[in-house]
Amino acid sequence: MQAVSHNAQSGQAQNSSIHKDKPVASCSDVGDAFTFDHYNARGPAHVTVEFRHVADVARSASAITTLARLVHNSLCEPTMSRAQPLDHAAHLGLLNAIEIIGSYLEEASNSMHETAMDLAVNDTLDDERHA
Repeated sequence: MQAVSHNAQSGQAQNSSIHKDKPVASCSDVGDAFTFDHYNARGPAHVTVEFRHVADVARSASAITTLARLVHNSLCEPTMSRAQPLDHAAHLGLLNAIEIIGSYLEEASNSMHETAMDLAVNDTLDDERHA
């Protein structure tokens, strides 16, 4: 278990952990994990995917944005307008919806990747046959 505290004077993260053998991940490591394109690194830059998946991704992005705004507004209501925020169960329901959408996006992403790789392999085989 690790705890990280931030030293305000030096701007450095300090590791105060029980297990000192595990280093603390830097911000650049975390950023790289989120921005590295795992698919493009292993395959062609341009491939064909089913349009329905593109539409599903667009609708899912819109849904996630809306759900995130609902949670944000609910959590900020007491300070913004003194309105009653959503209850705990409503927050959990919204977060569960986001999780389900994320799972669906993962399935759609895997399907798009499989389709793209299958098409890339078929294109390679066609090129070899015609050469």
